[in-house]
Amino acid sequence: MDTKTCVISGANSGIGRSITEQLAIKGARVLMICRNQQRGESARDAIREQSGNPNVHLFLADLSSIEQTTKVSEEILKAHPQIDVLVNNAGLYLPKREESPDGLEMMFAVNHMGAFVLTQGLLPGLRRSEQGRVITVSSDAHRWGSSSLEDLQCEKSFQAMRQYGTTKLLNILFTQKLAKRLATTKITANCYHPGAVGTGFGQDAPGVLNVLMKIGKPFLRSSKRGAKTGVFLACNEEIFETSGCYFYNEKPRKPSGPARSEELSDALWEHTASLLSKAKASTI
Repeated sequence: MDTKTCVISGANSGIGRSITEQLAIKGARVLMICRNQQRGESARDAIREQSGNPNVHLFLADLSSIEQTTKVSEEILKAHPQIDVLVNNAGLYLPKREESPDGLEMMFAVNHMGAFVLTQGLLPGLRRSEQGRVITVSSDAHRWGSSSLEDLQCEKSFQAMRQYGTTKLLNILFTQKLAKRLATTKITANCYHPGAVGTGFGQDAPGVLNVLMKIGKPFLRSSKRGAKTGVFLACNEEIFETSGCYFYNEKPRKPSGPARSEELSDALWEHTASLLSKAKASTI
């Protein structure tokens, strides 16, 4: 990986940090996207020291903001015109409905829209790679998400666990459609379920997930184990031609029926592109 440039979102903690560490140890140039400067710098410095790799760099952006996500894509491409691997890892769970700077439900904004906008922004760099790879961290939580696109912003009803599962379903549908759109290029797109990982995810907010994570923590995977399939998808040469798949434990896994729907993935892409167009128009 010593000739590769890899971009990791949500890279200062949990699975994202572990993927960053492992790719840095393998010699890759790793570009971390983090929201908090202090935490980002602390993680970057620690990873540089641990890996012995000075080519670990920090970029700052709040991926709930379309403007900031677009800007950081431009900053990355200006500094590093070729991107070999993009890992869409940034994600969050919120027990109460909040809105992003663009007026979108916050989990939708970060977990889905952030990945969509970042990927679109970095596609020119990925096209310059001999083996461009887009990897999105999804979850088996997608199985309890809603397959309806009618209330993705939860303006009518908000159920935290269901909305989180819905955004993870959207990750798979996004990956499926992206793979088809890139079928004639040298870029592949896959997503994966990291397993139940014992990070700080969901433990800072009150609610059902907080309780479940604390009770089950002794039985959860480490961040390193949760990152393993992500690192596999980034590095393994044998699976390069595999695209549009959902992985678990380094192997393709069949997701739910709605997650395999071409009609739904087409509709989601059009809906997301429309939201993005409206958001950009409102800033002009």
